[in-house]
Amino acid sequence: MKIKQLLACSLIISTAMMTGCSSEGISLSSGEASTEVEKNDESNKDASEDIEAKDKASESEEASTTDEATEDDEKVEATDTETLLQQFLDDEIEATSIYEDGTERTFKYSDLPHEEDDWESYSYDDDCFVDLDNDDENELILNGPYGGMYLDARDGKVYVLAEGEGTAGTLSYAQYENLTYIVHSDTSHGGRQIHIFDRYEDGEVVETFNLCAEYWDNDFDYYDQDSDFTFKDEKITMEEFEALRKEILGYKTKTEWMRDSAIYEGENFDYSQEKIINDGSDKFYEKLEGCFDSYYYPEDNNGNSGTLSLFLNDSYEYTLRDLYKNGDYRFISSESDIEYFIGRSICLKYPETVSENGDATFTYYVITCYDYYVHVYEADENYENLEYLYTGWVKY
Repeated sequence: MKIKQLLACSLIISTAMMTGCSSEGISLSSGEASTEVEKNDESNKDASEDIEAKDKASESEEASTTDEATEDDEKVEATDTETLLQQFLDDEIEATSIYEDGTERTFKYSDLPHEEDDWESYSYDDDCFVDLDNDDENELILNGPYGGMYLDARDGKVYVLAEGEGTAGTLSYAQYENLTYIVHSDTSHGGRQIHIFDRYEDGEVVETFNLCAEYWDNDFDYYDQDSDFTFKDEKITMEEFEALRKEILGYKTKTEWMRDSAIYEGENFDYSQEKIINDGSDKFYEKLEGCFDSYYYPEDNNGNSGTLSLFLNDSYEYTLRDLYKNGDYRFISSESDIEYFIGRSICLKYPETVSENGDATFTYYVITCYDYYVHVYEADENYENLEYLYTGWVKY
C-alpha cells in the first residue's frame, strides 16, 4: 500500500513540475492523490478535445478558402474572356477567321471599315456582350453588313464565330427552348424564305435545323396556304410556320405585316393621284375590271373573316360584295355606288340604310386594289380619315 501511495505522489509531483508548479509543501493522502490523478486525466482529455476541435475548424476554414479561391478563379476566367474581346476592340490583339477550306485570316478591329455613312462599316453598342454559344461566357456582337459579325474568346485568343454571308445568309441570333441559336436567313429572294439555325459549342456547330417557306411557282411571289413549309425537315402548315417564326424570330404574320403596311398607306394616302369619275367611259370600266377577283380576309378589325368579291354578275351588272363567313354582309353594292377612282383606289358611297321616304344613311369605303390583294378602309364623306378594316388576298 505504501508503495502505491508513493507512486501516486510521484505522478502528481511529476505532473506539477511539467506544468511549472513547485512540489514544495505538497502532502497528499492516497485518496487525495487518486482524485488528483482523475482530475488531470479529465483535464488532459478536455485539452485533447479542444485541440481536435481547433483542427477541424482549421480544416473547414481551409476548405472554405479553397472554394472561394475556385470561385475567384472562375470569375477571373470569365473576366478574362471579356477582357480579350475588349482588347480586340481596343486594337491591342488580333482576331482570327477560319474558313471552311482551313485557311485563316487575322485582322485587327481597326482593319475593318468604320465610316458612319458606309453600309459596310462595323460598330458595336453598349450591350454588345452576349452569350451566343450557351457556355455562360459572353461573345462579342459587331454590327455590320448582312447582320455583322460575332466573335468568341477561347484558349486565350479571339476567333470569328459567325458572320453575315450576304442576302442569302443574313446573320442574327435567337432563343429557342432555353438555348441560343445563331441564325442565317434568306428572305429577300423570290420563291423562298429560309432560316437556318446553328447551335455552337467550343466554336463548333453541334446542332442545325431549318424553318422554311418555299413557293417557287407562285405567280404573286409570296407564300400562301398552298406553299411548302418545313420545320426541322418535317412538313408543317402555313399557320404553324407563321407561329414558329413569330415565336422564335419575332416576325409578324402575313396578316399583321399587311395590316401595318395598310395603316401606314391609309395615313399617308396620296390624294394627288389621277381621279377617274364614274361616267360610263371605257377608261372607268377598264379600271374597274382590273380589280375583279375574290379576296379572302382571315380577320378584319373586329375579328370577322369573309370574302370581298368584285365581278360581273349574270345580269351583266358590275357587283361589289363583302360577305362574312357566317353569311352576313358588310355591303352588297353595284357599280352605281362607285363615285370615282383615285389612282388604284375605288371610292364607294354605300347606302347603309334607306328610309321609306328614300333618304339614305351612307357609309364610305376606300378599296385599294393591287395585283393579288386589296386594302379596305372606312372613310368620311370626302374619303379622308381612312380607318383600316382588313386586307383581302386572292390566295391566302
